[in-house]
Amino acid sequence: MLTDNTFFSGVEAASLARVLPAFRLATFPPGATLYVRGRAAREVFLILSGSVAIVQRTGSLRTTVATLGPGEFTGEGALLEPLPQHPWSAVCREETQVAVADGKVLLAALTMSPALGVNVARGLHRRVIDATLAIDGLIASR
Repeated sequence: MLTDNTFFSGVEAASLARVLPAFRLATFPPGATLYVRGRAAREVFLILSGSVAIVQRTGSLRTTVATLGPGEFTGEGALLEPLPQHPWSAVCREETQVAVADGKVLLAALTMSPALGVNVARGLHRRVIDATLAIDGLIASR
């Protein structure tokens, strides 16, 4: 089930064997927060079922920047040093099962697989596009 995630796309079996033990499974109820804007990014979340809204709160306005579903991931900032702060919050839209890994542990396992770095970059690019569309929608609605 974990290997269906886009995080692992194109990764050889030997690399998977080193990376998969870094993850633990967790299930969150609707409305649960995976991480909060402004806090240090420490964990990477692979979404196995359910969905997660990436949200921006500005005052009383809450804007969904992206919606992530099964096969996607979030929290990749946890792979960086020094740890960045989350630019948004991640909230479960429904009961959501995720695989969670500590960023430092995962980074140590990932260094042997360049394909994983490409997958993270691909996911980040998609999020930039989603955020741009959300911003365009806000501007157009004014």
